[in-house]
Amino acid sequence: MSNQEIRDPIHNFIRLEPGEKQVLDSAPFQRLRHIHQLALTYLLYPCATHRRFEHSLGVMELAS
Repeated sequence: MSNQEIRDPIHNFIRLEPGEKQVLDSAPFQRLRHIHQLALTYLLYPCATHRRFEHSLGVMELAS
């Protein structure tokens, strides 16, 4: 199975190994799409829309 890539504005392309893809597709990880990284800051600063999902992808890339 070939690796997949996700486009990221900070890390350019994040390559996913098959095991990482399996974790990424799990329900607990997908839940992170709905949780803001900066809590309610986006209400004061409209462009502060970072989510835990994107943050976790970046952490995974740096840890790899």
